[in-house]
Amino acid sequence: MLTTHKRAPEAWLGALFGMVWFLYNGAVPSLAYGGHMGHMTGGILFGEPVEPVILDKFMVGGAMALAFFAGLFLFSVLGGVGGTALGALYRKATTIQAQVHEAQKPEG
Repeated sequence: MLTTHKRAPEAWLGALFGMVWFLYNGAVPSLAYGGHMGHMTGGILFGEPVEPVILDKFMVGGAMALAFFAGLFLFSVLGGVGGTALGALYRKATTIQAQVHEAQKPEG
């Protein structure tokens, strides 16, 4: 028999928020730093000045893609963790609020 687990929508929403936040704030810097990293690595491997040959272009493009996806992964994971934490706090707060409301009801 298959068992289904309850999915936490706040984790998905947090990851989505993290991705959008990355696209808003982190995409351009990650591409710039990745390009710089690829350029410097090409300079170390093939010598300075870096010539515009196909291997150097692939190295710069690959480093840019690596930095972009590493940043996207980091932001989405941190957003998911943050969303899960906020969801747990919200559930705990609503439980406490319901208990306080129940305790304040007049008996009778």
